[in-house]
Amino acid sequence: MQAETIELLSGKGKFSMEQALTLAEAMDGVIEKAQFVTIPILDARIATVSADWLQYYPAPPLYVGLVQFDAGARLLMEIVDVPTVGVKVGTPVRFAFRLKAHDDLRHYTRYFWKAIPVSSRGTTASHT
Repeated sequence: MQAETIELLSGKGKFSMEQALTLAEAMDGVIEKAQFVTIPILDARIATVSADWLQYYPAPPLYVGLVQFDAGARLLMEIVDVPTVGVKVGTPVRFAFRLKAHDDLRHYTRYFWKAIPVSSRGTTASHT
C-alpha cells in the first residue's frame, strides 16, 4: 500500500519524493498503531478562515478554512489549537491526525487530518 500512496502523493499531489515518503510512512504508522501523528515538513498556509459560533463544537468556536499548500493544492480543513486571539490568513500550519468524532451508537471512532497554526516562534498552542 505504501508504494501506491507514494505514487499518488508525488504524482497527483505534486509532493517531492521525500515528502511523499514521509507522509506514507506516517499514515502507515497511524493505521498500524492508531496513534496521533504530526507532519511538520509540508509547507502550507491558511488561505481563508471562518470562526463558526453556531455549529456545536466542544470548545467553540469551530474554525474551518482553506489551507493552501506550496505544491498548489487547497484543502478545506478544520483548524484546531487556535490561540485566543484567533488566526489570520497567511498563518503557516502543520498537520495532525486526530479524533474527528465518536459514534457511541455504532461504537465507531473517526479520525482525520487537522491543521494547527504555527506561531512566528515556530510553536503551536497546547492541544485541546
